[in-house]
Amino acid sequence: RITLDDAQVLSVLDKMVKQRRESLKQYREASRDDLADIEEFEIQEIQKYLPAALSDHEIDTIIGTAVNQTHASSMRDMGKVMAVIKPKMQGRADMSIVSAKVKASLEKN
Repeated sequence: RITLDDAQVLSVLDKMVKQRRESLKQYREASRDDLADIEEFEIQEIQKYLPAALSDHEIDTIIGTAVNQTHASSMRDMGKVMAVIKPKMQGRADMSIVSAKVKASLEKN
């Protein structure tokens, strides 16, 4: 057992929300609304302990800044960009969506 710092707590909470979103999707597909409602409730409760979510504009701004900072020019630089933005967005945005936005941004270049 260890004592978690703030970043680690955010990571754990973020992972818990992600797991519940995946379960929610599966329950909805299986028409198990009773279980889906429980997952939705748990997501809402966990999100109370997370920082406020970033807007799409804020996410796009952070991505643009990170791309400029790292001088990213292709998909090979995606890891560099993600390393810069992940600490800023952890617990505040769905990282799978962020990853897709970074990929789309780098494909434009």
